[in-house]
Amino acid sequence: MTYVIGQPCVDVMDRACVEECPVDCIYEGARSLDIHPGECIDCGAREPACPVEAIYYEGDLPDHLAGSLADNEQFFAVTLAGRDAPLGSPGGAARLGPVPADAPLVAAWPRPGSLVHHPCVGDLRWVTDAPVVPLGHRPARLTFLTSIMSSARPGGYPGRVDRQQG
Repeated sequence: MTYVIGQPCVDVMDRACVEECPVDCIYEGARSLDIHPGECIDCGAREPACPVEAIYYEGDLPDHLAGSLADNEQFFAVTLAGRDAPLGSPGGAARLGPVPADAPLVAAWPRPGSLVHHPCVGDLRWVTDAPVVPLGHRPARLTFLTSIMSSARPGGYPGRVDRQQG
């Protein structure tokens, strides 16, 4: 078992957890941080340090973040964009430095300012502050989504701003 950094870290990367990690196993990708599963000693020191609540013990990972476990492992096991080989076990994040790529799930996640289909509402939304978190799940922070096609939704009107808070 290991700790996993999930979707709330995407495009945030506060790095408070990096300072708390006693074994230097938190690696920096282009848009997210990843914990090396073979280097993590399961100490739990980094979990309370995360201001966006993105770090979970593998067994406590919520269902809506289940893909983060495989994606975290793939960061080290697959050849990332712009690299010649998988990272493997580099033996410490400080020695390797930032990696200008991410595992497939993080790389495919919509960037703030992009237009996405919001599956819970059924229309197009601008992601303006943070990635979309499914309704019914407690987001790590306030997510602002501005509708550009809300008039297509019954009861909607142009310029409506939805605020989703857990």
